[in-house]
Amino acid sequence: MEDFSTMWLYPDKALIRPKGSKSLVPVNVPFGLYSEIETVGKNKIAFKYKLLGEPCRIETVNSVNGKSFVIRKLMHNLKSLNELGMSPKIIDKLLEPKLSGLVIFAGLQGVGKTTFGSALLLERIIRFGGSAQVLEDPPELDLDNVYENGIIQQIDVHERNYTDLRSNEELGYFASRALRADTDIVYLGEVLRSSEAKEVITHSGNGALIITTIHGGNLSLAIERLVNLAGTGSEFMLSTTLTAVIYLTLKPPLSSGRRVVEILPLFCSMPAIRAAIREKNFNSLESFAQQQVSQILMEK
Repeated sequence: MEDFSTMWLYPDKALIRPKGSKSLVPVNVPFGLYSEIETVGKNKIAFKYKLLGEPCRIETVNSVNGKSFVIRKLMHNLKSLNELGMSPKIIDKLLEPKLSGLVIFAGLQGVGKTTFGSALLLERIIRFGGSAQVLEDPPELDLDNVYENGIIQQIDVHERNYTDLRSNEELGYFASRALRADTDIVYLGEVLRSSEAKEVITHSGNGALIITTIHGGNLSLAIERLVNLAGTGSEFMLSTTLTAVIYLTLKPPLSSGRRVVEILPLFCSMPAIRAAIREKNFNSLESFAQQQVSQILMEK
């Protein structure tokens, strides 16, 4: 079978998106694959599963014509921020020993937000030690481990043993539990709902480091979306707790076929940036980010 980034699996057919392509191609799959996935994913909206020897994230889709599955391949081994193409000067800022508050990786779907966020988490635990919890639905990368000076605990919020959860889709509930467990870093999977946005902003002011991801058409829109999800007044707290936003854009493939991610960082320590967030002047944030990139490039 041709290598792919995503597969759409139906009872009687399958299509794939070959790596580096936007087109979908019909493909033959092993007999019984649909039944296998259906059994593993019974009563699950999303789950992680090793398919044909490779780790995948699988989403269950119930359309008007029946059930199908969207299968996305996951990375085998997590690369470092440097290997992912991030500038050493940006890395240095993200690896400051006393970094706290909220760090957001933003961008469109499939750009690598989870990969970059996980790479930052892993590098900080390896370098500085401490305790981290990863809260996802479902977990996408294999981070759960005891390291030399630290530990990462990875939690699937759909695990059945969490029977006291009012809604098993509220990642914010687990953020509260994590911070009560003396956790130094909380990686909260993608912010999609109002409850998650509120929890992310609220907990980012307690001294820990909160890492999360969010969709957005550009850097300014991503921050505006977070505020809109969190509700009226959230801009005031966010203006004091937001540490950095890293906006990722996937550029067209090079001649070698390798895909390049363009990275636009916004570090929020400047009073003018915090004022822009507080006053909901989101459109100005893109300009601040571009200015910071120019300054970073000029630094020796």
